[in-house]
Amino acid sequence: MSRLWFYLTLILMWAPHSAFAAISASISQNPVYQGEIFTLEIEVDESADPDALDTRPLEQNFDVFRPSVSRQKSMINGKFTSVTRWRVSLSAKTEGMTQIPALNVAGQLTRPIAVKVVSQGEQADEPKDVFITAELDKTSVYPGQQVIYTVQVYTAVNLENANLNAPKLTGADISQIGQDQKEIAIKDGLKYHKITRRFAINPSQSGQFDIAPAQLTGDGYKRVNNQGYNRMIRSNINEASQALTLEVKAKPAGFAGQWLVSPQVMLNAELQNKAQSLVVGQPVTRTFTLIAADTPQAALPEFNFQYPDGVRIYPDKDELSQFTHQGQAYAQRISSHAIIAEQAGELVLPEVKIPWWNSATDKIEYAIVPAQTVTVIAAAQEPEQAIIESHGPTTIVERDAGFWPWLSALLGLGWLVTLIFYFNRPRLAVATTPRTATANNLPKQKLLAACEQNDKSQAWQAWLVFKQDQWPHDRSPLGIHHELAQALKQLEAAIAQNAPWQGDELARSINTVSKTATESETIAPLNPS
Repeated sequence: MSRLWFYLTLILMWAPHSAFAAISASISQNPVYQGEIFTLEIEVDESADPDALDTRPLEQNFDVFRPSVSRQKSMINGKFTSVTRWRVSLSAKTEGMTQIPALNVAGQLTRPIAVKVVSQGEQADEPKDVFITAELDKTSVYPGQQVIYTVQVYTAVNLENANLNAPKLTGADISQIGQDQKEIAIKDGLKYHKITRRFAINPSQSGQFDIAPAQLTGDGYKRVNNQGYNRMIRSNINEASQALTLEVKAKPAGFAGQWLVSPQVMLNAELQNKAQSLVVGQPVTRTFTLIAADTPQAALPEFNFQYPDGVRIYPDKDELSQFTHQGQAYAQRISSHAIIAEQAGELVLPEVKIPWWNSATDKIEYAIVPAQTVTVIAAAQEPEQAIIESHGPTTIVERDAGFWPWLSALLGLGWLVTLIFYFNRPRLAVATTPRTATANNLPKQKLLAACEQNDKSQAWQAWLVFKQDQWPHDRSPLGIHHELAQALKQLEAAIAQNAPWQGDELARSINTVSKTATESETIAPLNPS
């Protein structure tokens, strides 16, 4: 899901905004004095014919002087760009409001510019070299609902040591979104360098609030012409935006659960490789993605998974992020965990339901992942090698008894006396060695070999076979083998998180369990007489 949003955003960023080159028109001052010469500048983002500009529509209201043309080429991000610029000197013929009409440049039209023309003796209102505007994308919200505060700085002078303070609001978290956007803008026919900065405001208290204005301070430098000499004039800059008011409504009384407010919430869940079945003992990753618009990432609720008995889960750390798509801010939480089923059969992955308040419709809604039934298959066991016993034909040979029966009787009497003496003396009990078979040791040998190689996958499969061999009728043999249970938990966690694993501890536990089992099968000692 996160990749999808990323690719959509990337495509939109690179999509061309227009099939035509950008064109703009601006004037050097506004208002102007009647008869005073001022400059009209027209700029097009391409290499154009010098004669492409038609200035005849200007002649009705202005005296028009011969234009000058310049071209500029540059390389930006490895791409060549061309700009063609015309400068036309004009002088207004009459007082009052007049207009520079739309002008045609190779089939493209500039925007008309309204011009105020005053008499030579009248005091003209000088336009500001620097000013700030601010706006909110919403003026009425709920606690936790994100508000975008946009401040725009217009400057016709060179700024140095500039500092733009963030807006202030009691009981709210305020942070800048992204980087500043810089562009050339035309305002009242004048050309400005425009800087746009966006802030995210996340209020936590309800009520009516005044947002303190954003403030710009610094030094401004402007080049002026005085009697044919150009010089730089410095001025102190201290400008502020207008104050704005924000209404924060109280949370609805009937809402239950962790508060989440947004105009749009999306919830999605996926099983690893879109699995429709699981295998006993083998981990499968389940990933949930929660996306909400106009919401800070800290407001996204955590998941509370309720799985049935017979299922172990190993959660990863949630991933929180923020991104923008088509100008809309989104917060995203990705939560993944490994599922390990302990027994075969049908497994119901329970429904996940998250309540949220729809700020667009002003009502409660639910983001739901429905319950899903999967089949759990028993792990395949490797067949044990059969013990092959040799039963050869029995040959009976009859011989003459002769002297041997008497000798056997004498020897038997000697053994009888020896046994009577042996059992009637005090002695320590001696345990007999348990019977072993190579085939019975095979599951253990495979398990220990996997531990020695630190192969967690092979170790888990070998453990399942060894467990069935040792405790065929006990489904929970780990209750009395705590060291073994701990070693197996480490193995499961390593498999679930795809982490390195060392088999030493499991091997020691298996040897300890096997020794205990062997001692329990030893023949009981004889009591001393």
